[in-house]
Amino acid sequence: MLQYDPTITAIAVATNDALVEHLWRFDTATTNGADPVAHIAVALCHAAEQFNTTADRVGELLDRIGGETVRGRGVLAGTASIMSRRLESDMMHLTRQLERLDAHRAALLTLYHVWRSHRRVTAPTADRHLLVHPYDPTGGMVRLTIDAIGTIDTADNGGPYDPLGAPSVVSAEPSTWLVTPDHVAAAAFGLPTYGTVLGAITLDAGGWRPTPFAHVEQHTTTRDGVGTLGIAHTEDAACAELLAWWSRHLTHHHARHTHQIVARAAVPDWTGNST
Repeated sequence: MLQYDPTITAIAVATNDALVEHLWRFDTATTNGADPVAHIAVALCHAAEQFNTTADRVGELLDRIGGETVRGRGVLAGTASIMSRRLESDMMHLTRQLERLDAHRAALLTLYHVWRSHRRVTAPTADRHLLVHPYDPTGGMVRLTIDAIGTIDTADNGGPYDPLGAPSVVSAEPSTWLVTPDHVAAAAFGLPTYGTVLGAITLDAGGWRPTPFAHVEQHTTTRDGVGTLGIAHTEDAACAELLAWWSRHLTHHHARHTHQIVARAAVPDWTGNST
């Protein structure tokens, strides 16, 4: 089953932050100075390593206990008794590891909140990630990249660093983001490929408009007559609708790749034409 790093998953569930890596590791290089964020980042690295190790251990125990219970079921059916000291021992180990997992998760999230409250924006926010389903990493993430049509204010205003916070729109034009699903999102929606732009979401007066298109290289030529899906109130809902549209059309047309829909269905490109 496709999944994320346990640390990334725990942070997503607790905060709705969509991280593709341990961003705090970039702050660990300045521990020889007076920067307190660097020391927080180092502690967070250790906490993440501890949590991941414990989560892996719990997974191994669950797998082993699962195998033991299947075998025990067969023994019970054949002899009407179960003599499994290993199963009893594994259950005791699992209880202890679950307690450790809870403690390590609490420490991880505490340090993450502290680090996140101190981290400042140092680069333009024209490339970010978003959970398709809020607080639920099983639905995957999408990468949102700024479209040339929209203008985003990427200046650092001195506020706290937010790896997912949408910067303010300063252009009179709607803010438009290109949407690219990751491997988990592709699997969750039954898409055969990932890492490819599958459309865009655009903010207007009614909300977020998802637009599927097959020819991303043409998306900036015009905006007249572009076919869109229903209006969504949030970015994540618009992205979910976009991926669901592709899933429905891939299934309906029995296509294994998104480009095959171009030859079998009316898929709008960004020029407003249907292919």
